[in-house]
Amino acid sequence: MKRLLIVTLITFQTLFTQTVERLEYFIDIDPGVGQATAVSITPGASIDLDFSVDLASVSGGFHYIGFRTQDNNSVWSYTTMKRFWKVKKGAEITALEYFIDTDLGTGAGNALSVTPGVSVDENLVIPLSGLAQGFHYLGIRARDDDGGWSLTTLKSFLSAKKGTNVRTLEYFIDTDPGIGSAHALSVTSGADV
Repeated sequence: MKRLLIVTLITFQTLFTQTVERLEYFIDIDPGVGQATAVSITPGASIDLDFSVDLASVSGGFHYIGFRTQDNNSVWSYTTMKRFWKVKKGAEITALEYFIDTDLGTGAGNALSVTPGVSVDENLVIPLSGLAQGFHYLGIRARDDDGGWSLTTLKSFLSAKKGTNVRTLEYFIDTDPGIGSAHALSVTSGADV
């Protein structure tokens, strides 16, 4: 059974003496105040508590856990949300997708052919025909056999016409003075520099 160990320190200080009477949490979907999973606590002005959350029914991938408390006056605190990633042991990568410049959202990118496996080491061909010359961003992410998506890896690249030679090279530090106004570097013209 997979479990998430929660280590938390909850302290509440107000103008009036109050005690924390109740602590509850939920995963992803908030069932409503007072309706989440209760955690056994010893009431007090502050709580220092370790407890485990059963994650057996939670799929692999990103999720949210929300916490809130209730005081002795039946007033609920704001809900604190934390994001976490559940790793599925032995998960296989079953899909890859990419986008250029505009991310349409997880699962909405351009699909890439991939041989499913625990790790993927493939040369991927990404079509660039019709792409305007200049700098662009390539985003790639993977999905596992449990339907969870990875973080998106972003890389910048330069699209240029075939047969175009690099003739000048310049650099700047911190402040870009504009194209052609930075520090020039000596370069031998060619397709690859």
